[in-house]
Amino acid sequence: MFKKVAAKALQKLEDQKPEEERGEIKKITFHSLLHTNVTLLMTANIHSLKISRWVGHADTQLVDKIYAHVYKDAQGEIVGQIERDLFAAQ
Repeated sequence: MFKKVAAKALQKLEDQKPEEERGEIKKITFHSLLHTNVTLLMTANIHSLKISRWVGHADTQLVDKIYAHVYKDAQGEIVGQIERDLFAAQ
């Protein structure tokens, strides 16, 4: 009897864990794949005008606004590349 009660209690605790902790995979939506695709294109240095057209936007404003964090991440890479180029010439 105790084993059944304990098993039920443990199962209840297990069911309350977030999906990631239970080892379940979250549902992937088309919209989340779209965001992933745009982020990957931006990190591959594809121009935002081409990306905007790819995802069906009339101009780059929306893409630039939503993915501004990708540009910020790239700034460190740019500075690093400039430093490497300057010091490699010496």
